[in-house]
Amino acid sequence: MKNLTVTIIVTYFCLTLNTIGIAQNQDDVLTKYLESRKDLKEFQSNMSFNLHINSVKNKPIEHYDGIQANYNNVTYQKIGITTFVSGNDFSLKFNSEEKAMLIGLSSGNITTGFQEFNVKLLVSFFKKIELTELPIGYKISFTEPKVEELIDFKRIEIIIDKNKMNLLSQTFYYSRAVDLSIYNKKEAGTAVNLGMPILVVNYSNYKDRVSIPKSFFEKNTYFTYTNNKIDLASDYNDYELLLAR
Repeated sequence: MKNLTVTIIVTYFCLTLNTIGIAQNQDDVLTKYLESRKDLKEFQSNMSFNLHINSVKNKPIEHYDGIQANYNNVTYQKIGITTFVSGNDFSLKFNSEEKAMLIGLSSGNITTGFQEFNVKLLVSFFKKIELTELPIGYKISFTEPKVEELIDFKRIEIIIDKNKMNLLSQTFYYSRAVDLSIYNKKEAGTAVNLGMPILVVNYSNYKDRVSIPKSFFEKNTYFTYTNNKIDLASDYNDYELLLAR
């Protein structure tokens, strides 16, 4: 999974026309969204990742399906062959192909994986925030980064469902061109092919109960920590253990 999409996903996890309706503005919508998530103890949804170059109208050069779920304050995400799990005092990421697991421990809550957007973080990074009302929901656009060196995106768009306030999509417009040579089928040594990546993440099939095994949310499924020592669980004892710094 050594490709551009995964690089974007891992990098992110640290992270129009204005047709505002009379009764709504971006602050109202974001406040309602935060309120709807505050007491959400359990949910599950499907995810899809499409990496476009230069325009979302272009055919994706990469696509992955995934799932995200939350149960007992633990978040589980599986994106292609990469899995992320984060709880109150731990986070982990493992790749079933490379057979390596990265584990971090903390006394405070840890966020990992490709999370739904952090409202306060986005507001702090961008100067301009605009809301457009769509038939399916509200699109909020974040543009004009306050300090370009602090964020890799020149524009982020989110779409929130009008009725249930679920996140429907996130679109990330990168601010720097990247080398697309790995996607070029021509022989090595050809000129560098640059393009502007756009990552579109769609969310669907929301459920208010998780259907995946509850063991996926348990720390001991993956590792144990005793006497300042981490031991991988038997299902992962052939994985390489990496410690997050």
